[in-house]
Amino acid sequence: MAITVTFSIAGSFTIEDDGTPGNATSIVRRDSDGAILAIIPHPADSLTIRATVPGVNLTFNVTDSFGTGTLTVGSLTNAAETPDSIVVGNLPSSSSVTLVSNGSIVEGGSDIAADIVASSIILSAVSGVGTPVNAIETQTGLLEAETTTGGINISNVGDLQVGGFSAEVDGLDVVTSGDIVLTNLGTITLSDETSTDSVHGGDASGNVTLIANGYDSDITSNVDQSAILAPRGSIFLTAGRDVSFGLGGADFNNDVRANNDIIVNAGRDLLLSGFADFFANGVLGNAGGGIIVNAGRNVSLLDDTGNSAGLAAIGANG
Repeated sequence: MAITVTFSIAGSFTIEDDGTPGNATSIVRRDSDGAILAIIPHPADSLTIRATVPGVNLTFNVTDSFGTGTLTVGSLTNAAETPDSIVVGNLPSSSSVTLVSNGSIVEGGSDIAADIVASSIILSAVSGVGTPVNAIETQTGLLEAETTTGGINISNVGDLQVGGFSAEVDGLDVVTSGDIVLTNLGTITLSDETSTDSVHGGDASGNVTLIANGYDSDITSNVDQSAILAPRGSIFLTAGRDVSFGLGGADFNNDVRANNDIIVNAGRDLLLSGFADFFANGVLGNAGGGIIVNAGRNVSLLDDTGNSAGLAAIGANG
């Protein structure tokens, strides 16, 4: 069974548990007066929530899991069916969760528990996913997120694939301005092939920070695609074990390019092969950027999958 819930009047609404634990049922409550407007049984197939007027603001604080039913809020292709903002307190699922906002997607509170638990998560906003001081906490193995401004701040638990599972969102993508910060307990694998870079910082400003915590956690890529681009910022990569690019296949072109600095902290090795290059000062060529690598063991330029890997600070001031 598929269920669609449509908000056709403006206002702020909360989707929350109905008060009976374990019955897989939520309610829609209007925030202004507490009135219950709808009862939503969690479907086995899909739940779609859309807003057909401007001024709809949604908060999710759900106790019972949405189970095997996919959850889609808003539309990746039609802003006219998308709420103005989304606040997430608790949103558990064993299937896919897609949240789309014409404004921001933020956490309701500041705890460290997972706000969204799902098999895959897509977060699409205009003015920010998370805030610079308050990440959205997730627990998933598949993640894509995008925003025009405001940046992306996500903290995840579990080995994570970034990108490569939807055509509408390009890995982690900031269009104009704002930092990207992804902190993960586990390996981060960059897998997006729908754009030119798996991770793209803002074209006007913004740094990119990827952190893979854990003694056996890596930052890597498994597709023949440019890995990370910070057109007007720096790139910071921290891994408990290895930072490795270009090893996924023959001549993989997993470039990491920053307009400013590239800073790498690897618990064990920095490994580059194939056509994977690290270019600091590598966009405008006049920012004076450089490369700093702190590795617990080796910094290696390999020829396992190709012989054109390298590190360079380029341009007049690099």
